[in-house]
Amino acid sequence: MLVKILCLFILSFQIVAQENAETTTTPETSSPPVQLENKVDEGHKEIEKEDKKENPSKDENKPRAIAKIIRGDVYFIAKAMDGEETKEQKLEQGSEIEPGHTITTKDKSFAQISLPDETILNIGPNSQMMIEQLDVTTTSRKISLLHINGQIRSLINRKSVEGDSWKLNTKAVSVGVRGTEFLSNAYLVGAKDTTDVALLKGEVLADVSKTGASVKDITLKPGQFFNSSEIASKGLDGIKTLSKDVLESLQQNAEDFLPKLQDLNGDLIDLDKSLRSSLGLPPLAAAAGLLGAVATAPLLTGGSDDDKKEEEKPVLAPVKKEENTKSRVVIKGGKHKELKDQPWDIRDAMINASDKRVDNTCFFWFYKSIPGSGDLERFRRERSCEDYEY
Repeated sequence: MLVKILCLFILSFQIVAQENAETTTTPETSSPPVQLENKVDEGHKEIEKEDKKENPSKDENKPRAIAKIIRGDVYFIAKAMDGEETKEQKLEQGSEIEPGHTITTKDKSFAQISLPDETILNIGPNSQMMIEQLDVTTTSRKISLLHINGQIRSLINRKSVEGDSWKLNTKAVSVGVRGTEFLSNAYLVGAKDTTDVALLKGEVLADVSKTGASVKDITLKPGQFFNSSEIASKGLDGIKTLSKDVLESLQQNAEDFLPKLQDLNGDLIDLDKSLRSSLGLPPLAAAAGLLGAVATAPLLTGGSDDDKKEEEKPVLAPVKKEENTKSRVVIKGGKHKELKDQPWDIRDAMINASDKRVDNTCFFWFYKSIPGSGDLERFRRERSCEDYEY
């Protein structure tokens, strides 16, 4: 650069000398003097062009994310520079997104973002995410995302190599991944920051130290999930597992998200049961019953006459306990109903109440609406039998 500045100085000096010589030798015939500053400006421009050729701007080569799919109202805010006020701008399909940009989806909206390492991020409605770091080359990457609130589904296609770093951070946990697909929620319960994480493929390592849990790190396997508040109170016992068919359904439906595992009161939901309802899968007990019926069905094969006679013996129906159809049960948020009109699991709990009290495995039921569905769903929570209401 010093050499180029010196060249500019010499060029300016030569121009001045030339002008002086022309003015001295041929004053009558000389043309109007050329503006010196114009030539100096041209010299500056030439040097700037050379600088760009030799040292291309870092901004021109900076990796960027791309908005692949936009549905509804999706916006972004650029990072404020030098105290300047930034305004929310509409995010269009094909738009480039840089580090420091915050993406916001409104109600009933959806955004799919592609990162330069082939990662695909699906962002659900009423969600917000900021790209903190996006340094990606063909041989390494350092990516950091801040999940501010809402629902995100992350598919990291490229496996990590030594020195790589891919993290999704919330105010409650930090999730590090290596070739993974997982679901995450970030939201407030009261004034407390809460995070849910469910792993669909691969493996994740979650730093949960900010929750105050007895453990610092949690490793999830496919099908496992956790809620940060439950981890804070139970440690590793707070890790739970989805049933196989629910996991497979989530894996196949690329735009499904994870419902919140806690409601506004801080009560935890039965995730597997909730997902079965929203995904159109049969209740777990019913599915298990179907499998059991298939497993115990007699084989239709040839045999002796004695075998056939044995097969033809009538099958006695199991003795049913007499149901007290006048019994009523109190359901939180519901009404008193005749026992015969109750769902099967409530009837079962009432009929076998004596046996359940021996094991102290009693429950109460409540109704609430899962975000995104709008319909009331029934949930069961275990309680001490002393708290069981009739």
